[in-house]
Amino acid sequence: MPHEDKKQISLFLNNRCNLDCIYCYAKVSHQQKHKKINVDFAKAGINNYFSQGNYQIRFFSTGEPTLEFDTIVELHDFAYQLVGEKLVAEIQTNGVMTEKRAFWIGRYINNIWLSCDGPPDIQDTLRPMVSGKPTSAIIERNVKIMVEEKKYISKPGFVGARSTISGKNIYRQREVIDYLESLGIKITL
Repeated sequence: MPHEDKKQISLFLNNRCNLDCIYCYAKVSHQQKHKKINVDFAKAGINNYFSQGNYQIRFFSTGEPTLEFDTIVELHDFAYQLVGEKLVAEIQTNGVMTEKRAFWIGRYINNIWLSCDGPPDIQDTLRPMVSGKPTSAIIERNVKIMVEEKKYISKPGFVGARSTISGKNIYRQREVIDYLESLGIKITL
């Protein structure tokens, strides 16, 4: 399915983030009071959207959606109860999460888009944690977990990457793609 032909209900889960990306467009949002989606409102939206014959949900955020992991699980389970195996779930994540969360996402989310700008020297410069610590080792670990989990389930899906191109990686794009492929990522935007 082409990226632009998606028919999904996008669920903006929160405005919190665990990274301090140097080019973040939503830093002002992260500094505001913590906001998160109302679960009952989200369930009503899913129910209405699915009643029209659409069975795709997308977990998104102006920060990092997996910071609301319990909400993701609850909304995914609710959607699954409505349509079963017809459900197609997608997430846009920075990939900085616990191993337990990475296993669950790899197993239950069909299409996983990870924000990764390239090899460690690029990633750690452009997308450090709020604490300033590097993120590349966590992302490498979690990508491998998610890719491996995809092998054990019958549902179609993928682990893809979205990279932000900047002065740090514009002349290294082939290297970025090769690096992502070395982790098991086949789809990049």
